[in-house]
Amino acid sequence: MITLINPNIVTQKGDYFGSGIPYWPITLAYIAGMLKEHKIKHEVIDAFGEKPKQTWTNIDDDTIVQGLYLYEINDKINKDSEYIIIYSGLTVSHNSTSYMVNHIKSQNPKKKIIIIGNIHLVVAYPVEKAKKDFFHSGADIIVYGEPEHTIIDLIKGIPLSQVKGIIYQMGNKIHVTPARQSEKNPDKFPFPDWSKLQEYVFQ
Repeated sequence: MITLINPNIVTQKGDYFGSGIPYWPITLAYIAGMLKEHKIKHEVIDAFGEKPKQTWTNIDDDTIVQGLYLYEINDKINKDSEYIIIYSGLTVSHNSTSYMVNHIKSQNPKKKIIIIGNIHLVVAYPVEKAKKDFFHSGADIIVYGEPEHTIIDLIKGIPLSQVKGIIYQMGNKIHVTPARQSEKNPDKFPFPDWSKLQEYVFQ
């Protein structure tokens, strides 16, 4: 079982037109489509879409967070889930996502947490630059670049050193594998699967 998590929406106070904007989680939908094609059981937790009207303030950075509380997210994780894949999409959401990673890891120390980034860097940031933050929070693996085929390689149990496009930590040393070449043929990807993201799409 694999758990995919779409994070909360975060609004920076004073920037209500530039932050706090919901984006369709297309990256997660593509990964869900890939998992479905490979007949890998998975679930999707949409931390924003399942409770968009619930809000609270992050006192550390004075941002407004919408969606599920951390304990609600953790309660939804299937006990048989081996990998928890968290989408870290937007710069303004970084602290909130780090708190989520830390909370989930503290409650599920044996589950592997994988961070995937947003390859569209207009409002996002390269996750490889935040690797120390994520590892400190409890992440096990960071995927950079296009994540779909990389995720399948990880689930298949290919040795980490042989998986392209990942960052992982062994002891105190951080390892970065060579980048995975971007796929030029869109037909190599299955159609994105929105079936487990209906709360987000149809609200």
